[in-house]
This record gives sequence, C-alpha cells and structure tokens, in this order.
Amino acid sequence: MTREQEILDGFSQMWSKLQALIAAEERIIHYDVSPSEVHCIVMIDRLENPNVTMLAKALHMTPGGVSKLTARLLRMKAIERYQKEGNRKEVLFRLTPRGEQIKRQHEELHRKRQERDLVVYESLTEAEKDSLLRFVRIYNEHLDRELKKLDVGELL
Repeated sequence: MTREQEILDGFSQMWSKLQALIAAEERIIHYDVSPSEVHCIVMIDRLENPNVTMLAKALHMTPGGVSKLTARLLRMKAIERYQKEGNRKEVLFRLTPRGEQIKRQHEELHRKRQERDLVVYESLTEAEKDSLLRFVRIYNEHLDRELKKLDVGELL
C-alpha cells in the first residue's frame, strides 16, 4: 500500500468513526434527531431568512434533500414555516422552542466533543499542526475543483 493510500484510508476510517460517534451522541438529544436534522436546525438559526435554496447551499445538499429534511423537522415541530409580508411566494423557516432546545443541546455536545478531543491537538507540535492545516486546505481546494468538473459545485 502506498503512503498516499494509507493517508486516504486513515482519513476514511477516521471520518467513519467520527460520524458514528457523532450519530450516537446526537441520539442523546431528547428528541431523537439525526445529525443532518441537527445541522439543518443549526443552519436555520444561523442564516438570515433561510429558505430551501439557502439551506441546500449551506448544508451541501440538493434542494430536494433539504425539502425532505425540513418536512421531518416540521412534523417534529422543531421548525415552522413563515412568509414575509408582501412576499407570499417564498417560504422561510425559523426555529420553534423545541428547535431552540435541540440547538442548545447540540451546542453543549459540540463543546464536550472539543474538550474531549483537545488532548489530541495538544499532543501535536505547531509544525505538525501547520502541516495538517496545509494538507486540509490543499485537499479542500482540490475537491472544490473536482466538484466543479462534475457540475455540483453550485451546491457548495
């Protein structure tokens, strides 16, 4: 196995484990929501007048995927639809008190994750952190170019 393959395999394994850990932790939230539902809630809170198109871009999803996600959140009563006065065409979203509570629980889990993982970052030298950051930036730029070739760059 080449070093490049070892790196990619290592990142793939790390990502899978991180996703499994996050999914298990998010289930601790009292409303039994998925990580994608939680991230949609967070984006609705962060964005000004969020609609399906804005959420799709922010979440790196298709508008259809976001529509399904927001439908689940509406049924769960974590979000609600609204329209601006004078614009009955555009549907916007905002958090309900239940959505606010889910967001706060998620933020607390996020804080605990950062504290838990700090030991790893503290074990690295500044040079190692610089190398990792350089790799992450270069690889993200590469992925952006590849996505554009496939004509999915507008989702990002």
